[in-house]
Amino acid sequence: MIQKIDKTKLTNFSNLDPEMLNKPFDPNNDYSIPYIWGATAIGINSEAMDPKTVTRWADLWKPEYKGGLLLTDDAREVFQVALRKLGYSGNTTDPKEIEAAYHELQKLMPNVAAFNSDNPANPYMEGEVNVGMVWNGSAYVARQAGTPLEVVWPEEGASSGWTASPFRPMPKNVDGALKLINFLLAPGCGETGGRNHRLPDAKPGRPQAAQPGRGERQIALPGCRNHQ
Repeated sequence: MIQKIDKTKLTNFSNLDPEMLNKPFDPNNDYSIPYIWGATAIGINSEAMDPKTVTRWADLWKPEYKGGLLLTDDAREVFQVALRKLGYSGNTTDPKEIEAAYHELQKLMPNVAAFNSDNPANPYMEGEVNVGMVWNGSAYVARQAGTPLEVVWPEEGASSGWTASPFRPMPKNVDGALKLINFLLAPGCGETGGRNHRLPDAKPGRPQAAQPGRGERQIALPGCRNHQ
């Protein structure tokens, strides 16, 4: 269990991007405060293949990609790919839909070269794979290292995730915890964490750690309509 957060003590709460707030898992942000966020999409080495040939998650099932795909080592994310391919919500709890996604993933397995969530950029950078799943932060890392990794936001929709600050029940130092959260919400403070993770933080209106220039914007900061 987690404890409700007293947002009246968070004077920097207004700095947060409204699009990062009031999500279905915490409609009023009473229990979590967003810090950094990221999205999972399709990565393509544009030197090895034409990015226009892959526009959907469903394309990853093509037989020509046998033994050549990267998937993240995350069951929830991988299941979302199959669920979206089948036209279901990535957050479904319907046992029949989940079972259908399982069987769809069984069909995909011959195409999979590796599962990697430690450093999803590395297989692309080492030339082990040219297409598969990728995090926006990992794609940025690969591009900075010279790998022409393009990010495709699939037609069925991508997945996204937030790193948030929840309260454990009865923390020993409530005031200290609130001060830390408030500090992270101050202008400029979240950039350090974002820079370390190569992910954008949850505050709008200024340069992001993972967005050094306009050319990287679609990688670091995908439009919210693409990753619901």
